[in-house]
Amino acid sequence: GNADMEEYQLANTVQMQVSHKLLGWARRPKHGRQYSANYISEFRKDIEELCDTGCFRNERKLNPQTMLEFIKAKYPDRYTLPGEIEIKQEIGSLFLKRKMEKTRKNKTRKPIPKPYLDKLRKYLEKAGRDYAELKPKDVFAKLISQFSSAEGLQSDFPDEKTVKARFSGLKTIHKTAWSVT
Repeated sequence: GNADMEEYQLANTVQMQVSHKLLGWARRPKHGRQYSANYISEFRKDIEELCDTGCFRNERKLNPQTMLEFIKAKYPDRYTLPGEIEIKQEIGSLFLKRKMEKTRKNKTRKPIPKPYLDKLRKYLEKAGRDYAELKPKDVFAKLISQFSSAEGLQSDFPDEKTVKARFSGLKTIHKTAWSVT
């Protein structure tokens, strides 16, 4: 059969040399390292300024193509300029960074002074396994009645939102403690 065919006899005479490559030779580069040089770092400040003009006034928003034109006009002798896609990615990362800063500012939680926090914990301890019946609104009212005086509340008394949020967190911790035992 096949052994008599000329192609098979020719293939049997060929000797292949297999080169031994090091482990990992075919791995792809990490994200962002696929292609050659990345020029965006040199122009970050310019892109940020162009983004800022669009942030304050909507009619001045620029797309990546227009930003690239501004950069070309500012640096006429440069050949190594970022591409539109790199500019678009930089704009996205700028907006994400600003969004994270804004949420970080909003999420700064005021600490509850120790005497109030201890009272919240005591309410949970007294409730025992009936902790689920305690509502944050009711606990806040109890706290006000306990710490109010003829002059009113003390200056360090936490606001309602802070007390409710903290009490809900303590309830969750209390719940896991009771579920373990």
